[in-house]
Amino acid sequence: MIPGYETRAIAPKSGHTSTALIEACGLPEIGSELADSSVRISPDITTPFTVSGSVLTLGSDVASDFWEAACALREAIELRALGGDDARWAHRILAHATASIYRETTLRQPVATSESSQITKHGIGKTMLALGADMSAVAKEIAAFVAGRDGLEPCPKGEIRAAARALPLAFPTEVLLTMGGDHRQMVDWDTGANSYGLSPRPVPWRTQFGSCTASSPSPRAFAAARHLRHQLIAAGLDDVLDDAVDSISDQIRIAICEGFGLSTDDVLVVLTPSGTDAEFVALAMALPEAGPLISIILAPDEIGSGSLRAAMGTHFSAQSPFNGGTEPGTPLQGLEGRNIEAILVEVRDTDGVLRDPEAVEEELRSHIVRNPGHILLHSVEGTKTGIRLPRIETLRRWEAEFGARLRVVVDAAQMRIDQSTVRAHVSDGRMVFVTGSKFFGGPPFSGAVLIPRASAARWDGQIPSGLADFLSHHDVPVDLPTLRAAGGDKPNFGLILRWRAAIAEIRSFLNASPEIRDEILRRLGRGIRETIDSSPHLRLVESPYTAFPTDDQRGLDDLPTIFTFFVLDAEGHAYDLEAAREIHKMLVWDVSGQQGPTSALGSRQLARQPFHLGQPVAIAEQGGRVGGALRIAIGAPTLSQIVFDVTRGHNWMDRLELEIADVQAAIEKIGVIIRESGRFRASLTNVSPEARVGHD
Repeated sequence: MIPGYETRAIAPKSGHTSTALIEACGLPEIGSELADSSVRISPDITTPFTVSGSVLTLGSDVASDFWEAACALREAIELRALGGDDARWAHRILAHATASIYRETTLRQPVATSESSQITKHGIGKTMLALGADMSAVAKEIAAFVAGRDGLEPCPKGEIRAAARALPLAFPTEVLLTMGGDHRQMVDWDTGANSYGLSPRPVPWRTQFGSCTASSPSPRAFAAARHLRHQLIAAGLDDVLDDAVDSISDQIRIAICEGFGLSTDDVLVVLTPSGTDAEFVALAMALPEAGPLISIILAPDEIGSGSLRAAMGTHFSAQSPFNGGTEPGTPLQGLEGRNIEAILVEVRDTDGVLRDPEAVEEELRSHIVRNPGHILLHSVEGTKTGIRLPRIETLRRWEAEFGARLRVVVDAAQMRIDQSTVRAHVSDGRMVFVTGSKFFGGPPFSGAVLIPRASAARWDGQIPSGLADFLSHHDVPVDLPTLRAAGGDKPNFGLILRWRAAIAEIRSFLNASPEIRDEILRRLGRGIRETIDSSPHLRLVESPYTAFPTDDQRGLDDLPTIFTFFVLDAEGHAYDLEAAREIHKMLVWDVSGQQGPTSALGSRQLARQPFHLGQPVAIAEQGGRVGGALRIAIGAPTLSQIVFDVTRGHNWMDRLELEIADVQAAIEKIGVIIRESGRFRASLTNVSPEARVGHD
């Protein structure tokens, strides 16, 4: 099992009061909130718990039951954060709602004990989690339960109305961070992880080198999201929530611009639930009033898996942020019958070798020449393996040659790009996709489209009504009134919390001087490359983007931050994609139970240690055989940890060496896995749930 989560497997009830309470206080989501609080037990209180200043007191019977204690503490923590000694009735309703949803999600209490709870109203958490819940009815139901439980006078109707306005924000922060997106954000609360194996809560005990895919939020990012959630709750209680969301969305747009050295005077920022959804905005900007649109997509196997469908104007997921279920592959409403064609251009040959940039660019140009209508060309500033094409000088020549019929959108979703390069694209009039959830390490997912004002002024696109399934009008600046009007009225709270979390990481990264940042990235990258090169069971996937430039060439454009490699079998062949996915999962699991009794102590300890790497990608080997390549990626939180986190070492050099040691340990664990691969493969389905990533 992952250390720290054993309590969830053994603690349905404990006969010893202090033991049950200690177990509840030891939960990460509880213990992290108790640094400035005192927890007490009293046999004399007549309610399940009380909050007085910084003291949280639980009744003896509540404190003796792990599940009840955890829920009571979660409600007490929330009540103290919202109102403390001056808590009003609406605060009580909201705190109880938070604890009820916590019981159904993060805590995931067994149904039998949940039904008998004296702390939370049975079923209210499930009701709130259902799409389209009646918040007024929920607030009224909670008020009646809390009044009876705590012996209070009936709740005033005005407080019920106030609470109902804020109830959409009563979800625990880790739950809100998963809302307002597609299927990729859905968390299986039995395991606590999404389809990427990531927790929506901080997991600082876990080594994370998977920012090229996604990351669990850092404590700093999570705290920023939690603070914003409480701000929004206060706005809801004061009946100014819409204005507050608009103001916060504008602040996020300003912060995104500042992160690239831009101004909102020069660029308009549309927030999107992910980088994939950003495709719909670009499509709306480029779609002509009549006639076909040719969408040229570069490196289709090395960009987001749903990007191709989205670039065609079709749904890419069975779930949309605002409209529940959808059918992947069907057109967005308003795009039925529109002629949108896709042309795919590969960047690797059939042996997996990168093609020459000139050859790729010539193929791209030939498609533009052969198709005389409107073209939307997708330029990529960093694929899953770090590829950047076409070159910016080439784009400038084409834009001069083909004029207004060529629109270019720059996919910089990996965010491994210099500020100056983003500014150059914007200055040239290109739309740019950015995210806060790749290099910058914010919670998955958060996207945005940077639209140069000059391009917006020439906008002749058509707004498909189906955009309302993906955009809130709050996500669009007022300077894009047509697009803003096409968005729905409901705010995407999950999106703005994810962006606020990402901005905390962006600011931390930018607080380090460029010289320090670049030197750390250089040394860390060299250490990772040397570690991969020295491993007999790994082979680096070479490209121009894995080489290190000379010392006078600095910045994210030049320094490699994604290292892609094959894991080799006994014959020296790369494992296939399915096997690579298995290894990727097992790196995060505690697999010590799958080792033999003669395994060395160090090997068993390593087998218990969790590592998260970038998800495998399919890349052809020599001869056309397709292998599954894993990725180790450097992200902004790693750099911030090296610069600022003194708990990791005496100075930044010590902390950098510790990061390299973590990479070495991850690669050693891969060796442990493949040395016993036969046993692991055979028993994979028998690995206990407690040993899996979800308990991380």
